[in-house]
Amino acid sequence: MKIDKDHIAILRVIEGLGRRYKHAPIDEITSKLPMAPKKSRFLISELNKMGYLTFFTHRDTGVAVKIADTGFDVLSLWDFKKHGVITNIGSVIGTGKESDIISAETKNGFAAVKMNRYNQKEFIKIKKSLSWTAVKRVIENLGIREYEINVPRAKAQTEFKVLTDLQGIIPVPEPYAINRHAVCMQFIGDKSLPAKILAKVVLKEPVDVLDLIIEDYEKAAKKWIHGDFSEFNIMITDDGELYYIDWPQAVPANYENADKMKERDLANIKNYFRKKYGLN
Repeated sequence: MKIDKDHIAILRVIEGLGRRYKHAPIDEITSKLPMAPKKSRFLISELNKMGYLTFFTHRDTGVAVKIADTGFDVLSLWDFKKHGVITNIGSVIGTGKESDIISAETKNGFAAVKMNRYNQKEFIKIKKSLSWTAVKRVIENLGIREYEINVPRAKAQTEFKVLTDLQGIIPVPEPYAINRHAVCMQFIGDKSLPAKILAKVVLKEPVDVLDLIIEDYEKAAKKWIHGDFSEFNIMITDDGELYYIDWPQAVPANYENADKMKERDLANIKNYFRKKYGLN
């Protein structure tokens, strides 16, 4: 089965009803679509089979549906393509507990599309950590209550802002566009093959690399504190150029707990070099 504009129209209606319903009633969905209810129900069933919707039976509203994470992915990728940000969608090149990375083609080469996720266990964990300040800041700026926050979208907004601000200051991927929970950005690597992360590389001159990382971090820290800095979010190209990635939990340099987060970030990367290369 392939996604077409009618499937997208249904997903958009359900997304809109999501402001009122946790699970949107089937009857209300079909009433808002410019197609016969029978066809709407058939397409809703197809979306469910493809894994883009989940069904739920409510005692008051009857059969209802909710968009799955992959359904929001489809909407974001469709809109990126519709607006010319990307021309073709590639494959999944990275998967983590908080995001998935998909390769894509553009008119000028390749891009990476980062899909932020909402993980309940991770969300509870992050609330107990210093990284919660990033989400808290978005809540304060929007003037909303904690339970109303769209965590994946907030993370995408933060990362897009940070990547934009740090252009020309340190090497970070160039952000191309943002849509819902997704950020389309510069692809770091050779053609469709992503560059390796620092944790997977054996350095010939670890002292020089650590000095450069600390120097770059200090430059970035005048504006933004990473908040989760480690050998797993530094990429190194075949030419030896470093790129700093994964900024959704970053906070401004003048924000509360920023100094503690900076101290922890630098301790993390120094400990890595100490353990792997025996550096003091």
